[in-house]
Amino acid sequence: MTKPFTPLDNARHRTALVQTFDPAPDKDESTVHHVLEAVFVVVLTAVAVAVILGLGAAAIALLVAFIGKVL
Repeated sequence: MTKPFTPLDNARHRTALVQTFDPAPDKDESTVHHVLEAVFVVVLTAVAVAVILGLGAAAIALLVAFIGKVL
């Protein structure tokens, strides 16, 4: 009889698969590529924060207008 397959075995199996099929990092990636990638992440994060803050400000403005209309 075989022993049951535990979650730890599952984690080991997945780790082994990732290590087997994950390609080696490219050696020809330049510093410029990494800088552009970092700038892209920063800009994308800034846009996301601006959108969230804008939506929050719009919601507050609508709430204030609604309360002003009711009162």
